[in-house]
Amino acid sequence: MTTPNVDQRGIIPRPKSLVSARQPLIVHVDDTPAVLMVARYAVESRTSGRYVSFTDGAAALNFMHLRRPSILMTDINRPGMDGLTLVKLLRIDPLLTDVPVLFVTARSDMQDEVITRFKAAVLPKPFTIDSLTTSLLRLLAELETPQLA
Repeated sequence: MTTPNVDQRGIIPRPKSLVSARQPLIVHVDDTPAVLMVARYAVESRTSGRYVSFTDGAAALNFMHLRRPSILMTDINRPGMDGLTLVKLLRIDPLLTDVPVLFVTARSDMQDEVITRFKAAVLPKPFTIDSLTTSLLRLLAELETPQLA
């Protein structure tokens, strides 16, 4: 397995010719190259979404101020800014507070807390491409469904 090309900001770039404004944008923050590659495949081949990944939470937050994502996927445990801190900052940001979050994590002990505290979905690691795809499609469908007040 090869490691994805990552630039100085921790971004794995996607060719601009493949990006369409109508596609959902999925931002993913994880420090495991294999997880990033599987997630990219699931997003691009099974959801027709655009995928941007980061290994650094601060870089991801900066990017999300420039390009609001449809969904943020993040691991809980990472070097630097962990996933919980990233989502705390997201939830207090008026521009990003309502971005759906999918925690992809091996921390099964924290599932109930992140669901309740951060209003986030959780996908336990290890996961399959099918389970990741199902989680993403469910969140995307919720974005398209009008919410009752």
